[in-house]
Amino acid sequence: MATNYSYFEQGAAGSDFRIIKTHVSNLRSETIKKPISSTSYYGINGGVFNSPNGYSAPPTQGLAISWNKDDTSSTTTTSNANGGKSRGTLFTYFESGMTKAGITRCTNITDLKSKVGNIDFRCIVGGGDFALNIASDSTWNSSIFEAEAWSTQADYPFVPDPRRAGIGIKVENGNWYSYLAISKSNAKLYDLRQLFKDLGCFNAIHLDGSGSSQMQVFANGGLITDRGSDPDRYIWNMVRLKATT
Repeated sequence: MATNYSYFEQGAAGSDFRIIKTHVSNLRSETIKKPISSTSYYGINGGVFNSPNGYSAPPTQGLAISWNKDDTSSTTTTSNANGGKSRGTLFTYFESGMTKAGITRCTNITDLKSKVGNIDFRCIVGGGDFALNIASDSTWNSSIFEAEAWSTQADYPFVPDPRRAGIGIKVENGNWYSYLAISKSNAKLYDLRQLFKDLGCFNAIHLDGSGSSQMQVFANGGLITDRGSDPDRYIWNMVRLKATT
């Protein structure tokens, strides 16, 4: 059994999810421009991106922040990094001898720093804010999801999409953990939001969905490669595990 992560499956609101649990210090946003199945990495897909030549060719632009302190050569940090919208962004940072994590709505890294301070960031991943402190799904939809301008369809969060993906964060016994999750089949954003509530996360983000939702991990004695509903779609970035043993 791996010591740096664990894998399990869990249902929420009628949908089933694949989940990787790992310490937040083990997260890295990796620009891959290809399917996760074409890499040796373990993790899930990242944020939205621009792919004008279709999904069987490398995408041309990331539209969600992707940044790591140790490698900024291929990051997405421009003013358009979150699609020009103030959207939920997960960040890990080093403080008081440990790596912690938070989620804040921002347009880019400059905006993020203005809201949380110029702390010792380690990894930044753009997505959408699940705002788990808001109890009502409908209130979250009207106050957060619509404000982040994800879709012109007001019913998008509660209509099943082929796949969903996201990351939740939780503090357990003083340690900061992340839960990387994708749905195994059709799921609502509300289902994914409920999953992170069930896991006890204090907040979470949703990532790219539909055919972009992918996962790869070694668990249960073999390699689990979930290629999503659009098998082997080329994606911009993934959130991967740095340590996989």
